[in-house]
Amino acid sequence: MSFLNQQTTLTKVFLIVAISFLVYGYSARIFHIYFFWESVFIGWMIGFVAAIAVLAGWAKRRKLLHKKRILQKVGIGLLCFILLAQTIFLVLLPRTDAYAAAKKYFRRDENIKNELGEIRGFSIVPAGSIQVSSSRDSTVGEADLIIIVKGERKFRRYEVDLVKEAATDWRVYEVHELR
Repeated sequence: MSFLNQQTTLTKVFLIVAISFLVYGYSARIFHIYFFWESVFIGWMIGFVAAIAVLAGWAKRRKLLHKKRILQKVGIGLLCFILLAQTIFLVLLPRTDAYAAAKKYFRRDENIKNELGEIRGFSIVPAGSIQVSSSRDSTVGEADLIIIVKGERKFRRYEVDLVKEAATDWRVYEVHELR
């Protein structure tokens, strides 16, 4: 029996949608289509859901054959953890002071505005990391964010490095365009 024949209709739909989002997202970046660049991230998340469904179906078939299913259960648990962590990060990151400082930087930087046009918005799915250390007297930290900046004429993905020193606000100290 082939792989696709073993999958439920819902699993097939998840797989097709995930692949479609990924193909569109990467094609949009390659061919400079300035619409819905976030589809890459969404495609990967739907792909994780599809992988969970594939593993669940595999585990079900193994159960009917009275075989062990530990690898499938571990895989499902790991993928669920990744989805949960990504969801939490997706909700929390845009609410941070570091993200606000990065957005402020992009809105004010004349070189970026000249290239992209007036800044209309930012990705709905930022990525990266933020590390903060707090003491009684101050808070310090570093952030490495990946943000899609959406201008009137085009979009660009940037990696933004920020730093927060004691008694100061977050400030951008390095920006790289990602291809």
